[in-house]
Amino acid sequence: MSYACGIEFSDFGFNASIIDKSGEVHASVDENTDGWPAFAAWNGSELVFGRDAEQHWRLHPRQASHVFWEHLSLAPSDLEGPPRIPAYSELAYAFLSAFWQNLTARSGKPEKVVLAVPGQFLPGPDGSSPAMGLILAMARDLEIPLAGLCGLSTGSLNDSESTAGLAGGRILYMDLHLHSAAMSLLTTDDSGKLHRRRYMRLPRLGYIPLIQGLHRAMGNRFLRATAFDVTAQRSLDQAFYEQTRQQLLGASQGADIRYSIQTATRVHQAAFPRESLRRDLGPHEQGWADNALKFLRDASLGSKDVTVVVSSRLRMLPGMDEALSSRGFDRVVHLQHGAAARGAAQFAVTQPVVED
Repeated sequence: MSYACGIEFSDFGFNASIIDKSGEVHASVDENTDGWPAFAAWNGSELVFGRDAEQHWRLHPRQASHVFWEHLSLAPSDLEGPPRIPAYSELAYAFLSAFWQNLTARSGKPEKVVLAVPGQFLPGPDGSSPAMGLILAMARDLEIPLAGLCGLSTGSLNDSESTAGLAGGRILYMDLHLHSAAMSLLTTDDSGKLHRRRYMRLPRLGYIPLIQGLHRAMGNRFLRATAFDVTAQRSLDQAFYEQTRQQLLGASQGADIRYSIQTATRVHQAAFPRESLRRDLGPHEQGWADNALKFLRDASLGSKDVTVVVSSRLRMLPGMDEALSSRGFDRVVHLQHGAAARGAAQFAVTQPVVED
């Protein structure tokens, strides 16, 4: 039976980790295999979520949304199709409800839960966060036995599987979301407790602008190679997007990039050197590294003053280590998948459930 649970609130892909009564850690929901990116879509009769919704998005873009966590509020959403346009908060609630039902069906209802949330949701200097208020209200309504909150950065750094041997000091944490990149500067005090000192969002370096730009670039290459335009039909464009997505998620693998698109009359195929994809990703990697350096300079620090810790979601950028190294970052730690979920679950073990 599940005892403590950590939920990783990453819109790129929600994760959940369970710790049972014996202290053993289990991955209950994993972004790589279970498909919970923060997409919602109307399929004609009901809302669907995750990978099903992402695939629907390419076929019927107006009947899908991937910004409901990004724009979490009571404002009407961008999703069309249902009899009444839902608010962003309603889509977020429906997504979280479906995720929670899936989690408890797999592992049973945990006794206590800690949420690891993006830095943008954490209270600012004035102590307020309207979005966090909505999340807490959702958790209460769904009867999630909440024991606490932490940032994705602190949750990840509490995961012993990923950070074994990592010394204290200053840490630059880097993460990728659907619509933005994020950086946090953390320090450890004498007791070893982590404190977030600075936080920055980079809205042009998220997964959605990255995959859309790559989709266009590879589509143009495919057109030049085959004289076939994959954007002529949405179903073909969706198939091409899926193949591009798989290539992006496997960007560090060595094989050539191969596409195969089948129409009613023939199969169109093309292969490109993987180096072409790496060239396309280069500006994103350089942008990350440049912004990391500026982020530290604004804090009167340099690349030698920190250890860089990057989330598993940045593995799709194979040139990131080289880009960081060229700017003097010589200590880089790569987190494992689900690090924030496991770290949050470890926090949950030590915390009582918060009473209303």
